[in-house]
Amino acid sequence: MDWDTFALILRNHYAPAVPTLIGRHEFYQRDQRKGESVGDFVADLRNLGRLCGFTNLEEAMRDRVVLGLRDPTVQSKIMAKGDITLADSIADATAAEATRKSAAWMRRANGANRQPTNEKATPTEKYTSATHHEDIELKLFPHLHSQRKTSHWTPKKTCLARVLGWVERGWPQIELNEIFKPFKNRQTELFSQKGCILWGDRVIIPAKLQKKVLQLLHNGHPGIVRMKALARSYAWWPGMDKQIEAWVATCSKCQETHSAPPRASPTEWETPRGPWSRIHINFAGPTKGHTFLITVDAYSNLLEVNKMKTTTTEAVIKKLNRLFAKHGLPDVLVSDNGPQFTALAFEQYLADRGIRHTLTSPVHPVANGRAERMVQFTKKTLQ
Repeated sequence: MDWDTFALILRNHYAPAVPTLIGRHEFYQRDQRKGESVGDFVADLRNLGRLCGFTNLEEAMRDRVVLGLRDPTVQSKIMAKGDITLADSIADATAAEATRKSAAWMRRANGANRQPTNEKATPTEKYTSATHHEDIELKLFPHLHSQRKTSHWTPKKTCLARVLGWVERGWPQIELNEIFKPFKNRQTELFSQKGCILWGDRVIIPAKLQKKVLQLLHNGHPGIVRMKALARSYAWWPGMDKQIEAWVATCSKCQETHSAPPRASPTEWETPRGPWSRIHINFAGPTKGHTFLITVDAYSNLLEVNKMKTTTTEAVIKKLNRLFAKHGLPDVLVSDNGPQFTALAFEQYLADRGIRHTLTSPVHPVANGRAERMVQFTKKTLQ
């Protein structure tokens, strides 16, 4: 008996091939377990799927990922989108998981902060317990946008007060009035802190303060796109985008300078808090007939280069879905004012995932210097 035959006998004995039918049974029975991350769930499904002989593994994976999620709310949201790719479904599930973990941590931190303690916090703990939310308030609304004043403007009988009660004590299992549906749709992503309702890092603004917030956002007449981007970084309320559009439309100075927006000063970037926390994106090319999407991690300088067949907003979103499924969701995405990045669909895509979008001015390309340098590096490498 030669060695190859002997090795084959040993493999068949100790690692027999799993029949396709049994493999598919295990695959279709696999659901996300309690406490299991989306990433671990997907990885195990992929291992099971390799034994099933699927002609289209990606499609089978997509169906099992969506149908096997533990959170029925996230599952329903993904299914409502209709035709969705595996990368899109993983990105949506991962984003919901990150938001849920953040909300749970904030609730624990809020409860812990109420307990007396003699221990001194380390610098890291001080930053965390204060939350990024307070830094945001000081930057945008230093004299208005604080938890104390925001909670003061949430009277007991308003729509927002009822939502606050549901966020803290649980949502009713009945059909709600239309005015509550924007909050109901985000119920798994909302949490309370000191009388305020937060959606990720964004404070939900009571009706009596919305006009004042619009006035602050409108300082300097930044225009619709920049005003929306700024608002989506810090605040939210139902119908906010439409109110911003109406506000700018009635401003004569904004209309006069519509074709020549004010110049923005170069951005001084803070040190990212960790890998993939802030990413910079830009296009390189055409180089030898090809255009590439350049993505740079500001923390590690990790470079991702993706060839683009087209440079539409939809094409960019598809590439980002794959990157987010691979690396996770960033906190901040930096881009220039290209039409792909300022489109409403792109802004909404980032807002839905809790990603803050920072735009750099075309007259100050140094503000997106990381991406610009990597564009030049990529061009030289490809030549």
